[in-house]
Parts: sequence; structure tokens; C-alpha cells
Amino acid sequence: MKYIFISTFFFSIINVTAQETLTWERDISCIFYSHCTNCHNPKGLAFDLTTYEQVSTWKNSIKEAVSNKIMPPWTPNPLYKSLAHERNLTNSEIESIVQWIKNGLPQGNISQTKEPTYSTITEISNPDLLLKMPKYQVPKIRDDLYRCFIISEKITNRAFIKSIEVIPGNKNIVHHVLIYEDTSDEPMRLDALDPSPGYTNFGGIGSNTAKLIGGWVPGSSAYSTPSGMGIQIDMGARIVIQVHYPKTGAEQYDSTKVNIKFSTESGIRNITIQPILNHLTNITTPLKIEPNTVKTFYEKQILPSFLGDLSVVSIAPHAHLLCKSMKAYAITPKKDTIRFIDVPHWDFHWQGFYDFKKPVVVPAGSTFYGEATYDNTIHNPNNPNNPPQLVNVGESTNDEMMVFFFAATPYKKGDENIIIDGNTHLPHYQNCFGAPLIPTTPLIPTTPLITSNNKELTPHLFKIYPNPTHEFLYYETKEKNIDISLYNSVGNKVLEIKNAPSFKKISLGHLPSGLYIFEAVKENIIVEKTSFILNKH
Repeated sequence: MKYIFISTFFFSIINVTAQETLTWERDISCIFYSHCTNCHNPKGLAFDLTTYEQVSTWKNSIKEAVSNKIMPPWTPNPLYKSLAHERNLTNSEIESIVQWIKNGLPQGNISQTKEPTYSTITEISNPDLLLKMPKYQVPKIRDDLYRCFIISEKITNRAFIKSIEVIPGNKNIVHHVLIYEDTSDEPMRLDALDPSPGYTNFGGIGSNTAKLIGGWVPGSSAYSTPSGMGIQIDMGARIVIQVHYPKTGAEQYDSTKVNIKFSTESGIRNITIQPILNHLTNITTPLKIEPNTVKTFYEKQILPSFLGDLSVVSIAPHAHLLCKSMKAYAITPKKDTIRFIDVPHWDFHWQGFYDFKKPVVVPAGSTFYGEATYDNTIHNPNNPNNPPQLVNVGESTNDEMMVFFFAATPYKKGDENIIIDGNTHLPHYQNCFGAPLIPTTPLIPTTPLITSNNKELTPHLFKIYPNPTHEFLYYETKEKNIDISLYNSVGNKVLEIKNAPSFKKISLGHLPSGLYIFEAVKENIIVEKTSFILNKH
């Protein structure tokens, strides 16, 4: 069950209380308990704001933060695209807090205030898998460290992740975390070669069969998939995390955790996470930022017509300290614009995956576009170099990146009606301000995949890896009498294998870097179609 505001009713209450004296007990505590104390609590990630006394102590900082819309942290522009689970305050809530502080913070009948209880900082309270890396001390390092840790035994059955959450063991030194599943023993071999917990590897976990299934960056929260969808983990896979430690984390300890909840639904469709727009394969000019310049870069990627329509459920823009703004959108073959996200004031410390209120359907043949502006001048307070220095692409904190990750699945009729978040505003604690209780809109059930010949297909007939790849692509299948084709991003066939074997290593050395489509056909029916990235750099 969820709450939703009826705007006329809500604002009538605000207007009534504005005419009276705003008090902590009746008016202000509700706003804090609904929008602030999920982080600002005794067991949370920030200083405690659960009591009147604590809020009074921080009154000047609070007034400035809410007036400038710095807190609660929500960087996307809601006027460009309204996203799910938006944390921003309404103008009336901001005005109420500011006016209450100006009036001297009246308490009201403070004994009637019901404070929330907070038992844990985790969002997934009952995970099916609670995974934790061993305690690790970052050594003295001169450059950023990318350390990999095997955090699970082999998964005994194929499963689909419903929710996944990363909890940094030391938020002061964890720059980001990437989560992979891998069915090979290569991570075990690499781990055995290093006497310390884990092993060091830049650009992944060192295995060609690894598949990205999630991640964490500053500001991230738990990620959950829509009903009928999940992120697949293969049978026999181990879960491995790569943790990025900056050089400032030397000699500090970390023990990061990952919580996973599996789906219990049947007929789950697989969501893949891909950097559809990125600085390696589709940026129009190299990501190179000269000192004392402000520069905008552009990325462009066509969704081939033969690939079919795509249902995008979330997006994660990613950049570092010089970035000032990021935007992503698509143009359809009919010249309609599909808005994804606009972050007009980029904040490195608050980024992550952003869900859409409903899956965004992108028609085949559409073109994805990304824009990002970088400020490499002394006027950028986040510039890591003084005086400014040349900054190139790279994964170090002092380098730069321009990536838009998309979580998506092939479109199925009815996807556009699935409700991921039906609220116009975050539900309020204990239904304060009188927001009426209404049931969540039912989610659309999944149905079997039907081809044009009305033959039902079993999904996930193929295992294709690695993705991205540098030189070789592997596939495995139990299907027989199949034909394999590879297509480039404009739909030209670049490779064909007739009557292909059930396992093959395909050399891609003759192809340029870019986005490609793997297609398998059996008896004139497409039984597998998926995209992959070839990055030869």
C-alpha cells in the first residue's frame, strides 16, 4: 500500500497551517520524518535529526540547505523528466520549514510527536543472500586501487535478482563498487596468487566470462526491478565485487556488504545493464579536457531497427569531479523526443540508478544521445588540480568519465502500462498531512514470448560472454541446427556462421570497436538476439 497526495487537499492544509503558527509537533516533524530521517537517524549515514533539539541545533544549516534545494539530495531536474521515488521537497514544504525557523522554531505539544524507529541502515531487511567481503586494509598506494573480492560460493540454481543493495564498509574510502557474476574459476585462481584478501585488477575482475549485475556509487540506494523482470544469475556462478579505493584511503579498513533478494515470480524476463552511451565507443570527440576550459561533449548511439523495441526501466549517468551537467534523451524514427534524464548541476557525491515511473519504450531505429559539460577551471570548486591540469578519460577519481548505463529488456506489449512508482510525491510518515491511503496500481503480469509464427520460445537459450569484450566472443547453447549472425550498429551483417556448433569462440579482431548485435536463427525463427560492445582499446 502507498500514499499519494491529492494536490488541492494537500495545499489547502498547507494554507491553513500557514495562517496559524507552524509547530514542530503538528507541521514540521512530519516533513523531517518523511524526507530527512531515513538517512539522518542514529543508525543512518548522516548526523541525527530525529528530535526537536537536534533540528534546532542545525537550524541555520537546514534553512540554507532546503532553501537552495541541496537537501534532500536529488540532482535530476523534475521539470525535464519526472522520475520514480523523487526525494525533492515541494515548494510548500520548503516554505514551511523556512518560515518555522524564522518564527523561532515553535514546538507545539511536543509530547504528541511520534518519532520513527530505526533498526538498521540497510534497505533490504531480509535478504536471501547477505554477502560480505573480508576485512581489508588498503595498503600505501600512489595511485587509485581496484581490488576484487569473491564474496559468494557457487550459486546452485539459476536465479533472478529482484533487489540488490551495496553497503560500503567505509564510506570515506569506497569510491565505487561494481558487482559481477562469473561462472569460471579465473577469479579463484587470481585470488590464490595474492596473499592479501582479494586481488588487484583494473577494468573488471579479470575474467572474460564476467557479467555486470549491479553497482554502487556515492548517493546510491538499493535497486529493485519491476514486476516480472529480474537480473539473471547463472547456475554455478560466483559473485565478485570490484571496489575502487582512491589513494587517500591508504591504511584504512573496509568490509563492504552486498544484500540480494531473489524474485519468486515465474516467467521472469532478464534485465541487462549496458553502457549504451559511453566515452569509449560512441563519443563524438575524445574526452580530453584542456586546462582553463569549459567544454561540452556528445555521445550518439543508434538502436538498430532489426533489434526491436526496447523497454528501459532505469538509467545511471556517471562522471567525476570536473563534470557540471549531464543529459540523455533519444530521437525516434518519427522525430519524437524521448527524455531520459537531465542533471543540470552534477554532484559527484550524489549519483546512482534512477528508475522511471513506467518503463520507457524506445522504438527500434531510435538514436540515443548524451551530453555532458566539464569545467576544468579554477572556478570549479571540485577541481582536483590547482592550477588546472590536462584531464583525460580514465577510472581514477582525478580522471574523467562520461557514461550512461541503461537497465533494459526487449519490449513486450503492455510494458508501457507497468507502474514502477505511482506516487506524485514520496509517501509521508504515518500519513501525516492527511494524505489518503490508496492501493498501489496492479502491475502487468508477464506472458510467454511469442514469435510471429505463434511459437512459444523458452528464454535464455544462449550464454554469450564477455560483454564488453576486447577481442573474442564466446557463446554456449543446447540448441542445434542454428545459424549465427553478427550485425554492426547500422544493421550491416559483419559475420555469419551456418549450422553453428553449440559452443564457439568467435574472433572479432577484424572488426572496429562499437556496438554489435548477436542473432541466432533456427528454422527461420529468431531464438536469440542480444547486443554487446567491442572495445579494442
